[in-house]
Amino acid sequence: MELVKVSKLEGRIAVVALNNPPVNVLNIKIMKELFTVMRKLNNDKEINSILIKGDGKCFSAGADVREHFPGMVDSMLETFKNVLLEIFKSPKVTVASVHGFVFGGGFELALATDFCIAAGNSRFSLPEIKLGVFPPAATAWLPVMIGYRNANKLFLTGCELDSRTLRNMGLINHVVGAEKLDQFSIDFCGKFSDLSMVALEHAKASLNGYRSLLIRGLEDSVKEYTEQLMKKNDPIEGLTSFTEKRKAVWKHS
Repeated sequence: MELVKVSKLEGRIAVVALNNPPVNVLNIKIMKELFTVMRKLNNDKEINSILIKGDGKCFSAGADVREHFPGMVDSMLETFKNVLLEIFKSPKVTVASVHGFVFGGGFELALATDFCIAAGNSRFSLPEIKLGVFPPAATAWLPVMIGYRNANKLFLTGCELDSRTLRNMGLINHVVGAEKLDQFSIDFCGKFSDLSMVALEHAKASLNGYRSLLIRGLEDSVKEYTEQLMKKNDPIEGLTSFTEKRKAVWKHS
């Protein structure tokens, strides 16, 4: 089964669909496939925009918790970081089209795009803190994107917010009915179809100073996660309690 499906539409549009039912969990395998797809599309001269969506009942419920444990977490985070940067640094216009759960790594995937269009039924959350860990990309990027206090609310509490609340924070460009999401997103990408790809690429390149700040922040966050946090007891307890479906017993160490 293809975990990442790709199609091309009229208007120099590529559609990339996550296809890992039931909730499009992001494991290392799908991350590697997504990286390969994005690398190929980023070098495709016939494409102006890339629409990233999730097939099925949601965009993505986040990264696979089983791959957060020692022995896999370093590889998983490096792979995910590479995917995020391939999207974030894309010379194409990137658009996330999200619905249902947009949790954890799925949320971070949407953050890496240039635009985000959300169905009214979308629910956003960064629940990692409840598992004794944190979302490296979100902690690096959200304070710059929506301000320090709004960012803290999301990743220090692990709360769940709706699409309209995030639109008011400036994270989402448009909120539409779920039944209209696909066509609205394609039409939105169509806005770039008649524009010069050269002009679009250089316009995005002019933001390199801003992007460099966020890339450095991501590198620092991943280092904090792998070299500091994962040497402590509580992350293991939090992740284990989640997989065992029980309440965590924190040692605060």
